[in-house]
Amino acid sequence: MFTFGGGKKLTLKQQTKKWQRDLRKESRQLDRQIRKIQAHEKKLQREIKKYAKKGERSALTILAKDVVKGRRSRDRLYTAKAQLNSVSMQLQTQMAMNKVAGALQLVY
Repeated sequence: MFTFGGGKKLTLKQQTKKWQRDLRKESRQLDRQIRKIQAHEKKLQREIKKYAKKGERSALTILAKDVVKGRRSRDRLYTAKAQLNSVSMQLQTQMAMNKVAGALQLVY
């Protein structure tokens, strides 16, 4: 059914499983990036407290901007993960509809 570069043909079920596996892989990768950003944010907050005690205002503004930038990117990653989950659910729904249609064809 689907061939790229002369490879073997995959059935619809096999192709769906491959897509689901790829979607889960990307989702895990996004989770890793989110955790990395959160760890970086905690580190920045510790530095902010340290510089606040010293009274270094210029360093504080730079670090605060970095925290805000990290939060924005984390929010974008959460949005991307939600979209991946949506695609995965749509794929599952489509596969279920395909099974029902196949069963109905056998009946009639």
